[in-house]
Amino acid sequence: MKLSVRALGAVLPLAAMSLYACSGDVTTTPQADAGLDAALDSSTQDSAVDSAVDSAVDATPDADAAPPFSVKNLTGLALWLDATTGVTGTSAVSAWADQSGNNNNAAMATANYQPALVAASLGGKPAIHFAGGTHLTIADAATLQWGTGDFYVALALKHTTVSSTYGMVFSKQNPGLSPYIGPGLFANFALPSQGTTIGGQVDYNHYVSSAANALNDNVGRQFAFLRAGGKISVRLNGTQTDAAADASSAAFDISSVGFAVFIGANTNGGQALAGDIGEIIAVKGAISSGDITNVETYLKAKYSL
Repeated sequence: MKLSVRALGAVLPLAAMSLYACSGDVTTTPQADAGLDAALDSSTQDSAVDSAVDSAVDATPDADAAPPFSVKNLTGLALWLDATTGVTGTSAVSAWADQSGNNNNAAMATANYQPALVAASLGGKPAIHFAGGTHLTIADAATLQWGTGDFYVALALKHTTVSSTYGMVFSKQNPGLSPYIGPGLFANFALPSQGTTIGGQVDYNHYVSSAANALNDNVGRQFAFLRAGGKISVRLNGTQTDAAADASSAAFDISSVGFAVFIGANTNGGQALAGDIGEIIAVKGAISSGDITNVETYLKAKYSL
């Protein structure tokens, strides 16, 4: 009589089984037991393999998950200066290379106006230190001509500019002709009156300053200047902080064709900033609220702001 037993998916022949009528029990021979043990061992190994495969599948990134944030992937990225890379010089910085891919490199050939690189500043990270009129400029380019559209400039900054001084942080304006058309972000903003706020303007008649004052305390902060739909605002550490967003239309052409970007001071060292800038990110065109949050979260985390 030929019998078999199915165990865990394996069919085990029981050719050598002895049958005993008592109690209706079936007893296997040692050879059959060995076959059953081998099948069970094989099943255990298969289970271990299955478990390993499951773990590998679980560890595989979800194809539908959003990719991690990268400044380089921002739509409309016009400028990206990061003091952790691309800086030429230490005590006298002659160049700061643009990481956006647009070659909007900041530079200063005149030794007396060259800022310095600080190895450990904002959150222990490198930063460019401006003082006494030192500054960098960026030659005009199409990616820096923002027309009538939206724009966004964000940066990490700390400064001690004296309260009576207008400190230029980032400016692409026509400096010799009122109303000084072009985007500008300033420390100790002087409109509507001199203070220790942060402020932005697109000309002398369209400006906004932060509700927060006493920002020249050498504490690192994330600042941003935004124009969206003709409305301008300034942001502080991820929150819109302007005292009164400009209600009138600011959606006029601010390209200031032919005029350079100035960082740290104007062309003759006036409106001098006294402080450190770790990073500047500028976007030409509309930027989503999600990307604004991403940029500002990135800067705050990187520089411990």
